Amino acid sequence: LIYGVGFLIGLLFLSYGRMFTYNQWLAAQQNMVAVAYLHSGQPDIATKYYESALVHEFQNHKSNYDLAYIHLSKGKKKEAQRYFRKALV
Repeated sequence: LIYGVGFLIGLLFLSYGRMFTYNQWLAAQQNMVAVAYLHSGQPDIATKYYESALVHEFQNHKSNYDLAYIHLSKGKKKEAQRYFRKALV
């Protein structure tokens, strides 16, 4: 019984690790699309993709930094400051 419980706990940790890697991959994909929109002069669409990346990985420094840059360029200093702080964590 103890071995069975240990086996199940091991499976949970293994599946969680894979899910975390998958979420990082999804966040990276969203970041790449966002960068393309940002460089093509469409920051509003880029913002949506960066925010989507943060849903998959909230400590994504790339998304937070670029969102701070977008908000700063629009003159939204408080929003920019919030994203800059998240990028530094």
